[in-house]
Amino acid sequence: MNNDNWRSFYTKKLLLKPFGNISWISLAAGFTIGALTDIYPRASFAVFGVLTLIFAGIKTWQIIGSRRRSELAGWDEFLRDPNKYAVDIVAQSNEHFLVVGQAIETLPHPALNTRADISDVGWDSEELILNDLQEEFDSKSLLKSVGGFKEFDPPNGRKYCLVDTSFITLDSPALAFDLRYTNYFTLKSVLPALAQNSQLRAEYASLQPSLNHIPHSLCLHYILRFSDGEILCMRRHPKAAYHANLWSFSGEEQLSDLDFELPNPAQSFFQRTFCEEVLALRDQSPSTLAERWVTASTIVKSMRLWSIFVEEQIFNFSLLGFYQLSVDKEEFASLHNNLVNRGIGARDKEGDFFIASPSMVKNLLFTGKCVVQGLFTNEAQTLEVQSLHPTSRYRVFRLLRALNRKPLEPGQK
Repeated sequence: MNNDNWRSFYTKKLLLKPFGNISWISLAAGFTIGALTDIYPRASFAVFGVLTLIFAGIKTWQIIGSRRRSELAGWDEFLRDPNKYAVDIVAQSNEHFLVVGQAIETLPHPALNTRADISDVGWDSEELILNDLQEEFDSKSLLKSVGGFKEFDPPNGRKYCLVDTSFITLDSPALAFDLRYTNYFTLKSVLPALAQNSQLRAEYASLQPSLNHIPHSLCLHYILRFSDGEILCMRRHPKAAYHANLWSFSGEEQLSDLDFELPNPAQSFFQRTFCEEVLALRDQSPSTLAERWVTASTIVKSMRLWSIFVEEQIFNFSLLGFYQLSVDKEEFASLHNNLVNRGIGARDKEGDFFIASPSMVKNLLFTGKCVVQGLFTNEAQTLEVQSLHPTSRYRVFRLLRALNRKPLEPGQK
């Protein structure tokens, strides 16, 4: 960092929030009252008591406010733009699930629909438990309906299907997933027919994982937010295997058998995704993840799971994750470039990185367009809502709701 960057970093990280939510102003007030205690003991204790009650009242009010429901209303219905087939499947399920585009949200974190601060929303990756049942997902009937099992270019890697989750309440400290395995060739055999035939999806699909008969690959669809509030997005490579040339907010990665070679597969999944898809620290060896994470963890403030949802067109159960970084876009770009220049690793290049402000992302939903800036260049691009990755509307909608903590309106900033 140059001198200006160091001064900026010192001001933001050390002066403003040296001890979490306690500012230097609070510390100064505390020291002042402490110094006056010997001179004016009664007055000092009286002031201390009043301030304690005030701070306790404010904290209580914040807690009560954070638990208030934030109902969908007004413009939310328009912004969600629910897909017809997704709405039909929800109507047949006898459940009320949120639909945004083609994404069907089947299990949101309990705080996701409240006015809680964004830092308090979601399960921490350490609270997630992935159980590999070591049983094959039964795809025989569906394969027969689509013309049978086909072979493709190898490798035929193992994929994981969600078959059940633990029961969730407001007080649940952990979320457990039960998984069965399938393979890449099976998915490739059924996906074309599924994507083109809504009746086939309706026949074999269920929004209850234990009753679903469509094989899929559990995937982490994540949003990444920098410390300055900017949001990472990616224009997918023109030759990408899936959704070529479309725009993602921010990216996606599939659960791998490599994650189960480490003590905490869920935490490994989140860490590996960040290292491979975001930072230039790609490596196929799970044994090096801890070493790579030492570097990556210096800029990751939190990584949390917000929800489980279904991609209706292929009926894929997926996870909505959120990464909050402790650095801004300039600091991140500097670290990324430094790693590349030192030859330490390379990113899994599925596309080019861009940055969007929250106001621009909001414009995307309200007007159908937004302007994004290249992360490593001064290139500006205008993207249109019809060029979004199929689940990006859902991700953007959830992010804006979490930031605003109330129904979205055109005049909000």
